[in-house]
Amino acid sequence: AAVAIAAPGTQADGDMGYIAQALAQAAAAVACLGAARTASGAGRLAWGLLCAGQTLSAATNLAFAIVDALAVPIPEVSAFDVLWLAYYVPTLGAVAVFYWRRRPEVDWTGAVDALILTGAVTVLAWEVAILPLAATGAGGVEGAAVNTLYPTLDLLGLSVMAWLAMRQAGRPLWLVWISGSFLAAVVADGIYLRAALLDSPSGVGVSAAFYVLAAACLVVAADQRRTAGPGDLSHLRVLRPRPWVQIVPFVLAAPLLVLVADGRHDAADTAAVAIIAVVIARLSWALIRLDALGRENERLLVTDPLTGAYNRRFLSEELARLSARARRDGAPLAVVMLDLDGFKLVNDTMGHEAGDAFLRWLVARLRVRLRGGDVLCRMGGDEFVLLLPGTDEDGALRLTDRLQGAVAEARANVCPDIPVGGSFGAVAQDDETRDPETLLKRADAAMYAAKRAGGARTLAWRGGRRLAGR
Repeated sequence: AAVAIAAPGTQADGDMGYIAQALAQAAAAVACLGAARTASGAGRLAWGLLCAGQTLSAATNLAFAIVDALAVPIPEVSAFDVLWLAYYVPTLGAVAVFYWRRRPEVDWTGAVDALILTGAVTVLAWEVAILPLAATGAGGVEGAAVNTLYPTLDLLGLSVMAWLAMRQAGRPLWLVWISGSFLAAVVADGIYLRAALLDSPSGVGVSAAFYVLAAACLVVAADQRRTAGPGDLSHLRVLRPRPWVQIVPFVLAAPLLVLVADGRHDAADTAAVAIIAVVIARLSWALIRLDALGRENERLLVTDPLTGAYNRRFLSEELARLSARARRDGAPLAVVMLDLDGFKLVNDTMGHEAGDAFLRWLVARLRVRLRGGDVLCRMGGDEFVLLLPGTDEDGALRLTDRLQGAVAEARANVCPDIPVGGSFGAVAQDDETRDPETLLKRADAAMYAAKRAGGARTLAWRGGRRLAGR
């Protein structure tokens, strides 16, 4: 490659660059084969595909150098281009396997973003630089179109592999080196494309140097992966992408819209419209996911992860709202506190998994007995609060009779030999208990009075006195 730069007029020097590429890619093929032998499953397949791609490219470069050295005429677009492009079938197949195996998101948004980025950059480069050069250069539009495929496909591989590398904490070195290999190939493709359009032999030599560098990066990547061991990525934390990385594919839609607006209706416009359509679909999906994540975050903020009942945070907000509405409308509101009797025996004798199962069963059976507007909250441990809008004290007492049946069903399903019961305390909002905190305190006091009275019963608070309920 250095000789080709120093003496660009010698045909043999150009062939030397192809021979150098063939040797470097043969070394990369051997290294990838070694990595495939030490890998397993999908990893073995991916490295095997990389080995196949390097082998095909090495054989094609060597054959081209021999044919060119024999002074056999080679057209601008030849069978060699078919073979060079065929190299991308196993190579990008390996990229797809790597992404399928290691992708940091649950869907394929990373791959779609890579396609958007690659397509947008290629269309813009074609319009701004490649097409003007092709119109005046030696290669012509047909040769430019074929030669543009090489940087496009390598850029796609670079985008996907760099996305994987950036999303892994610790930046696994073999992922970085594979990304570096595609980056060197993109630079080589760009230099070769310009050299082909301007008929510059020195450019072919420089591109050969970068192709050799791309193969060398792949050799290092294969060696890094071979020595990293099977747990190279399994223990790594997935990182959130930086905001600027996520918006790049969408930002590129703006110049594409300008390109479409020129009204020429050529192939570049058609490609730009297709990419914009993908961008719109990708943005729509992102908004749908964002809305779903927002709803899920809201749910997690107000629900108990074990039982699915509302949590203490939701309780304070909802009790204040229901209390204010009841005062405004002159409607009744009752609060019931529940604490389980003997629940500690379940955890002590059967383990915490049985205790968790009991709580889940209990919440499921309580919900069956509640109305649609009633609110069930878990205060923590085995303590629950029920907010009963439109219910007075008598209605709350009648409800606790049915709720005792829920406790009995949970006991029968989880721990039939352990005497678990429920102590209930009930209070109805009146002129003396207009404050939400007072409602909770009096329901709690009534519940503890029920426990002291032997448990498995309900006591209600009325007029400052604790009265036996049911």
